[in-house]
Amino acid sequence: MILGSIEQDIPVHELLHLAALGEGELELIEAHLQTGSPAIGKATQDLDIPEGCSLFAVIRDGIATPLRPETILREGDKVIAIGRQECQELLHDQLIGETVPAS
Repeated sequence: MILGSIEQDIPVHELLHLAALGEGELELIEAHLQTGSPAIGKATQDLDIPEGCSLFAVIRDGIATPLRPETILREGDKVIAIGRQECQELLHDQLIGETVPAS
């Protein structure tokens, strides 16, 4: 119940940090693909994923499956990635959409 409550409070238009791995050098990250995501309708091989980052699973309809280069991403998919902190902004741009600077 607590995790469900926390998930409701987290904005879905951002990357969700699931865990730090190793000595904090790598992060396990979830991106929930919403309307407007530049990744929707694209194969993972066509995304410009930054070096030091890897997409490795998609959760679709409650089922986790490994991502393959030819996997076409859909609205509602949750993409699980692992990567260095430096690649997160570019990963955000590819999966969520470009960050709009505050006015």
